[in-house]
Amino acid sequence: MAKNLTTTTIIFLSDSKKSPTNIPYRIKKSLIKFEKNLNIYFFSLNIKDFAKFVKIISKLFLKNKKIIIHSHHLKSLTINYFLKIISFLLKKNKLLFSYHTFHCELIRYSKFKKILIYQAKFLIDKYCCVSSNLKVNWEDFLKKEVTFFPIGITKKEKNFIYKKSISKNKKGNFLKKNDKILNIVWIGRFEKVKNPILLLKALKKLNISKDHKVKVIFVGDGQLVPFFKKELSIFYNLNLFNIEINYMGLQEREKVLNIISSTNLYINTSFSESFCVAANEFLNNPFCKLIMPDIENIKEIYKCKRVEFYKVNNAISLSKAISKNINNFFENNFLKHANTFPKKFDNYNLDATAQNLYNDYLATINNYR
Repeated sequence: MAKNLTTTTIIFLSDSKKSPTNIPYRIKKSLIKFEKNLNIYFFSLNIKDFAKFVKIISKLFLKNKKIIIHSHHLKSLTINYFLKIISFLLKKNKLLFSYHTFHCELIRYSKFKKILIYQAKFLIDKYCCVSSNLKVNWEDFLKKEVTFFPIGITKKEKNFIYKKSISKNKKGNFLKKNDKILNIVWIGRFEKVKNPILLLKALKKLNISKDHKVKVIFVGDGQLVPFFKKELSIFYNLNLFNIEINYMGLQEREKVLNIISSTNLYINTSFSESFCVAANEFLNNPFCKLIMPDIENIKEIYKCKRVEFYKVNNAISLSKAISKNINNFFENNFLKHANTFPKKFDNYNLDATAQNLYNDYLATINNYR
């Protein structure tokens, strides 16, 4: 029976590129903390990475080495699936263990993609997901067990946000009412599913005093940026002088953590979310309130007195929630529920995820035949 994973090679496959916010990449880095001599790789699906991946897999097969392929997202799942078929053809299937994590809801996939995912279940050895609600949905679809592993951010990042936000909030307490500015932040990928334009639509409908100063920051990059900038220029023409909007683009990790620690109100506009790491980050600022779409996965994880939910993809519902929170801020009712967290919030951290995954890998290798 193996005592560690030093004789096994672990390969993470992700449709998304390596970045400080890519969860599979971050888990890969955290896993090394538990075993410094771990043979572990991360590959995103570009030509250069894929060539390296094929080269490494070929060498491992030739040397009869044990391999765990852990895929994330649909394209990498497809590669994992076909690699499993190849391992059977080469009679190497006893060496290859296939693992896959579901990061999103079933509703995101077309009928064709659902068929592909369902077919893959006959060869993929093990599935896991990032919320218990996802676990129920995917198990119901696949008729196969799915393990739930909470994710989040590291303990170090949590402490950084918490301590810095307390320091900044103390300074803010000395401001006069007329000098206060409510800081609103939207952060994420500028893609259709993240729906950033919805926030601009909601801001146009705000019901607040002209004396209330609001600063809105958008952070991130993606395909919708040109369209977003066009909509932003239209917004500026409305001459809403008490609302300032800044688009900051993609930012370094430390800069993002500093933004989080000084945020009063985080807003999420996605029409589909499975976990939402950004919400996990902002909740570690005990003085930050959150406005989230009414999605079952999100309510399961983040429901508490600091989080308000609005109707998905509904600008009027979102605008009412924002207006209420702005008015509460300037009426000094904003900190009423500061330092309140969801019941199981401490369970959602990346260090624990890596530890749980390491233990599961080890048990897998010991039991796999």
